[in-house]
Amino acid sequence: MSIYSYKNKLGGWNVVKNKYIQLPIKNGKIDFDFMEKFIAELEAERIAELEDYLSVSGLKDYTLTAEEQQVLNDFENGKIKFGEFKVGELFEINSYQKRFDANKVVISEVGKPYIVRTSLNNGVRGYINEDEQFLNEGNTISFGQDTATMFYQEKPYFTGDKIKIVKSKDNELNKLNAQFFISTMTKSFSSFSWGGSSFSVKIIEN
Repeated sequence: MSIYSYKNKLGGWNVVKNKYIQLPIKNGKIDFDFMEKFIAELEAERIAELEDYLSVSGLKDYTLTAEEQQVLNDFENGKIKFGEFKVGELFEINSYQKRFDANKVVISEVGKPYIVRTSLNNGVRGYINEDEQFLNEGNTISFGQDTATMFYQEKPYFTGDKIKIVKSKDNELNKLNAQFFISTMTKSFSSFSWGGSSFSVKIIEN
């Protein structure tokens, strides 16, 4: 599927259903047992790596404080109330300071973050060294207009095309509550079909 892109779309189910994929076989049939065991082994390997990391970092066997446990209990018992808010009531939706063309910038391992419309690595394609007057504010959320991908950006950053800067109106945003905002906004935008159109400022605000 890597031959397809935003400009060269796959073309619907009639095209997809005729594409070939490779699967393990046994006695001429799909080997489901192998696939299940293979994935289970990968999961076990990743869990072991995570446990090793938690042990080294002193985070293994972490227990909740009484206050944290109370918050969870209140949530489970329906004591936390939810209300509905328009995104535009809470955030300013701003354009980038300057668009830096991905085909014209020099990506390196040092410099300021270069944020693009990717769902990977917090939106960071790499680091670039450009005029810092065109940096976007840190402590904001980057929003990919084509993909509705959102990431909290703690530090100032440059952007590629079709990125909006989502800035808190009450200055209460931080790297912790930003994850909550992003989760609930992602759910709200989940019906968006990638490649159909771009989110305008009005659509985001409402």
